[in-house]
Amino acid sequence: MKLFHIFALAPLFLTGTSGTTHSPSALTDREAIIDTLLAFTQSLDDKNETLLRTVTTTNIIFDGTLFADIGLGGREPVVGQDALVPSLLGVLTMPTSHHLSNFRVQLLDAAHADHANLTAYVLAHHHKLLEEPRENLRNLYVMANRYQASMVRDKGKWKLEWLKLLPVWQSGNRAVMGWGV
Repeated sequence: MKLFHIFALAPLFLTGTSGTTHSPSALTDREAIIDTLLAFTQSLDDKNETLLRTVTTTNIIFDGTLFADIGLGGREPVVGQDALVPSLLGVLTMPTSHHLSNFRVQLLDAAHADHANLTAYVLAHHHKLLEEPRENLRNLYVMANRYQASMVRDKGKWKLEWLKLLPVWQSGNRAVMGWGV
């Protein structure tokens, strides 16, 4: 019975994440904001440039500076889609699986009704077949992160305008990320 409830709620959070349609009118602002972050991580898992561009503003600021040592960010935040999209998709070439939870949405006051802040926790699995395909811990790099984001409503759709990744913990083989051991 409990599984039914989980699957019954799934469409609520998956609407629009396929990249085909993103229907904010069918969702509350809170749901649409969360859906945007879900679509962002799905674009990374699917290596989907179109979806990544759909859920970010053209002048997005991506602050992955705390991950520069594993190649996920630079020493300075990345500014703009034209820099961010090839950067993220270029470094995340391995199979990935992002799992999001603990969403906290802050809709701003009426004067800033088209702006919101969001935090969430993300468990990110990065897998690469380095030696053997099964039960080999050398094939895995896992990170638990906190995402802090600023969102803006652009032509009726919520988009990321600023995203900062904060590490909670990391474990595994750093070579999976394409950087030294």
